[in-house]
Amino acid sequence: MTDALRQYISTALWSSADLDGEPIETNYTADDIEPISLARMESDLGKILFIVHKLLPDIDDTDVAHDFWLSRNGHGSGFFDGFKQYGRYCDVLQEIAHLFGEQSLVPTGGNHLTIYE
Repeated sequence: MTDALRQYISTALWSSADLDGEPIETNYTADDIEPISLARMESDLGKILFIVHKLLPDIDDTDVAHDFWLSRNGHGSGFFDGFKQYGRYCDVLQEIAHLFGEQSLVPTGGNHLTIYE
């Protein structure tokens, strides 16, 4: 697992809540994510990293991963407030992240997490 994917998952875990409003990271880890959901997360992250690296070849992948999860899910932070990192591309990257659609990690029973859209 790459550092970027670890960061993406970490951001998803602390920013998602279960049905009781508890942060997912309280009771779950990356190991609890179902394989199909993990593959989807990795695929989406790979796509945004490809786009970002075409615009900004030297950008830190872990920063992109963190901002991508926040941006795609409307958490009030993300690419749009990263002018220092993303320069003139911050608003464009925010819009691209929205095109991926919102996702949440949700418990499915048996101590597993899946992606919900």
